This record gives sequence, structure tokens and C-alpha cells, in this order.
Amino acid sequence: MRNTMIRLKNKLTHPFNGVRGLWYKHFNRWKFRFLGVELGFDSDIRNKVYLQIEEDATVSIGDHFALYSGDNLSPFCHNTYASICVYPHAHLSIGHHSGMSGGMIWATDSITIGNYVNIGGNCSIIDGDIHNLSWQQRRKDRQEVIPYNKAAIVIEDDVLIGANCNILKGVHIGARSIIGAGSVVTKDIPADCIAAGNPCRIIKSSVL
Repeated sequence: MRNTMIRLKNKLTHPFNGVRGLWYKHFNRWKFRFLGVELGFDSDIRNKVYLQIEEDATVSIGDHFALYSGDNLSPFCHNTYASICVYPHAHLSIGHHSGMSGGMIWATDSITIGNYVNIGGNCSIIDGDIHNLSWQQRRKDRQEVIPYNKAAIVIEDDVLIGANCNILKGVHIGARSIIGAGSVVTKDIPADCIAAGNPCRIIKSSVL
């Protein structure tokens, strides 16, 4: 009886089981489409999301996309709001049945995420350098963040990315591979393997 009461209390008190959750679900669908995102059927985008779509950027997201942003909606994203930024002339594509908990996507060139991709809490997917490696140039550019080197990212179908991973520019992750939590992916990862570490390396060449 006590466990039943606790479950009922959690359902009643969590802000996203009530009116607020329903409002955000519909508001975010409107917000994404208003900013030019091609958003598929039955998306579930919960809570506040920082969304920046620049001029001539293209963003397409497939059916059944799930994004949990802050308010401990997922224990893995804690209270961190999700952020999606797509620079001018850049491209972001996310397939069907994919989802993420918090985290950041920052597209300056091209980021392609396939179908049934699970992105763990607080991951960063960044296809361009944020600052120049030259300290002299960094001094000149302190007033404006400019992506210097950039290269497309491709994440194929059924990839699982653990929490707190960083996926950096030019990376191609093959279908069905698993990236261990906390990894920094700087080079291509083939299909059907398990990889982890900083820098990320293959630790098992097949996934059952």
C-alpha cells in the first residue's frame, strides 16, 4: 500500500505529468516548426530547449523524436537544458525514433543522425572548432565565436551513445555501434562494435 501511494504521489507532483507537460509538448512542436524545423509525427520534446536556427540553415527531424530537457525528466540529464544550434548554411538531420536527454548539438557544417539512435544524458555533438588554436587569433576574436575548422558528422542507425560523450568534427559512427559513457570520439568508429575512452577506441569488435 505504501509503495502504491508513493507512486501515485510521484505521478501527481511531477510537473510534466500534468498541464505543464502537455503545454510544453504542444508549444515545442509549434516552436520548432515556427523556426523552420521540418518536424515529424508524434514528437515528445519536454521542457525548455535552447533552439537557434540561423539563416539558410536546414533542420529535419523524423517521426517519434524524443528530447528530455532539464527538470530531472531523465536522471541522466539532471537539470541541464538541451541546446540545438545550427549555423548559417549548415544542415542537421535526425531520423525516426531517435532521442536524447539534455545535451547539445552544434552544427556549423553538417550533422546527420540516423534512425533509432539513443543519445545519453549531457552529450555534445559538435562538427566545428569553437576557437582557433592560435592564441594570437583567439585574442583578436574574443568578441565573436567563429567556427574555424569544420567537418561533417554522421551517426548511423541504431547507435547507442552513453552519457557525457563528446562527438567531435569529422566523425563517422557506423550502424549499431555502442559508445561508452564519457568517451571523446575524435576518429571514425566502424559498425557493430563497442568503443570507449578518451580518445575513443574499439574495445570489442562485435555487438551481440
